[in-house]
Amino acid sequence: MNGGGRRKGFPGFLDGNLGSGHLFLLGVLLMPSFLFHQSLGLRLAQTGLFAVLCLLSGRRIRPLPTILTVAAIIVCNLLVPTGRILFSIGPLSVTEEALLSGVRKAATFEGLILLSRFYVRPDLRIPGSFGGLLSRSLFYFERIMSRGRRWNRKRLLVDLDAMLLELQAEGEVAERAPRVARTSLRGVLFGCALLGVNWAAFLAVLAAGKG
Repeated sequence: MNGGGRRKGFPGFLDGNLGSGHLFLLGVLLMPSFLFHQSLGLRLAQTGLFAVLCLLSGRRIRPLPTILTVAAIIVCNLLVPTGRILFSIGPLSVTEEALLSGVRKAATFEGLILLSRFYVRPDLRIPGSFGGLLSRSLFYFERIMSRGRRWNRKRLLVDLDAMLLELQAEGEVAERAPRVARTSLRGVLFGCALLGVNWAAFLAVLAAGKG
């Protein structure tokens, strides 16, 4: 439920068919198939899939911070040149191995962020005191990543304090959010299909000796 009414489209499908705990479990089970291989093509494809899932589920993706983060990771990796030199930009030699490694690291970083934003929902409740702390931390992380706030250097502390107050208020609302406890057969089928596609690709890469 959102704003007193049921959401439509894919967000409504998730709310109505996948409990928050099962959605979280789905994300956790997807992670090994994303992390434990070295195929750059598959890593990029999975990152693209997680981006699509985020967008379909109503999460915002801010293009500029994403591009800047990816560029920074790749450039930092290029500062330690290894492998065949592709071309040079002034004193910087762009090597094949360093470039591919940088792209892989950037895709891994962004993919993990996108996946976590997809499977963390405001009504997530993980049992236990540590589970409660973890679920709230994940919630605040998702909220911070989705913000498009512009920071003013002259009033940085004021802006930061305002953001923390907003997050606290949103956290209190999230604590009272009704849980979607029941997972339907359609939700199970969706989860199995998503896991099946990613794990089948992962196992195919391992079988081909590219893992």
